[in-house]
Formats: sequence, C-alpha cells, structure tokens
Amino acid sequence: AHSKSGGDGAKDVPVMLMIFGGSYAKKMESMTDEELVGDAMEVVRNAWEGKVKERSGDTSVPDPVDFAVTRWGQDRFARGSFSYVKPGADGFVEALKLARPVFDPYGSVVSSASKNVKSKGRGQRLKKDGPAEAKRPMILFAGEHTSSVYPSTIHGAFLSGIREATRLDLALEPAMNSYYEFDNKTVYGR
Repeated sequence: AHSKSGGDGAKDVPVMLMIFGGSYAKKMESMTDEELVGDAMEVVRNAWEGKVKERSGDTSVPDPVDFAVTRWGQDRFARGSFSYVKPGADGFVEALKLARPVFDPYGSVVSSASKNVKSKGRGQRLKKDGPAEAKRPMILFAGEHTSSVYPSTIHGAFLSGIREATRLDLALEPAMNSYYEFDNKTVYGR
C-alpha cells in the first residue's frame, strides 16, 4: 500500500511505498485494500507518531490522501516473484552478469559516421582515433534484477531501462555519442 500524489501534477507530496514479504505477503492477498492500508498506517504510526511535527504543530501521522494496492501473488506474470541475491554472493557482480547483452556474433554496426568507435568488453568504448567496430547488441536486458546499484527496486528497474536505451543508442549512433564511455566505472561509479 502506498500513498500517492494523484494525477493533479502536485509536487513535493510525500509518497510511501511498502513491500511485504514472507507469510504476511500471502495473508495480505486475501485482505481488503482498506485493511492493508490500515495495517500499513499502524506500522508507520508506531514508528513515527510524536516524532513528526508539521507546521501546525501537530505530531500525528495523517491518513493517506490516496492509495493503490497490488497483489503480486495473484498477478499471472509476476506470481509473487521478487529477485534477491543469495547469501554469500556478490550482488553487484551477479547483476552485471544478468545485464550482459547478447551481441550479434556476425558483425558490427555499420555507420558512415562511426569512425571513432572501438569495441571493448561488454559494451562500447569510444576512443579518439581508430577503426569502427562497435558490436551490435541483439538482445538487451533491463529490470530490477539487472541493477547493480539499486537491485529489487522500482527505481532500479527504471534506471536499468535508461542504461539499456543508452547502450542501444551508442551502438546505433556511435558518432553522435563520441563523448560518452559506456563502461562499469562510468555507468556505476566502479
């Protein structure tokens, strides 16, 4: 359950997102939206009541102005699934593996303006001089499970989509993107 600002274009409105797991996630599938929001607000109020002070001096946590409830267990595509990194694994490395595109094994991108692109590793690395050999990605993977920095999150899924759009743009228009290096250090800061 979460509160949202609605479609009126309001800015600076707090949004709360709660994700439930384990046995409670199964139980919540059969609860009404109002029951779920009530449970969520009880958790929030137990944590924050009396600690939050609005401009009016009120220290109570207000009810949400709106909410939306999803039930992933009933979604025929998600079926309650959620990605996670198993204990002992390096989540950063595992997400990089899942994000690795499948490249065209038969050729590189042909572009009359792609004089300054060189293939390097899993992505395209641009250099100032040299032959054009940008590998053409055939299948790209995005989603929260491919996000090394924000795994298992909505914003991780969103940013991974931007990452793959950038990867595709670099492959299709290398000359227009000659200022950009697509490698782990540039993309992830590592």
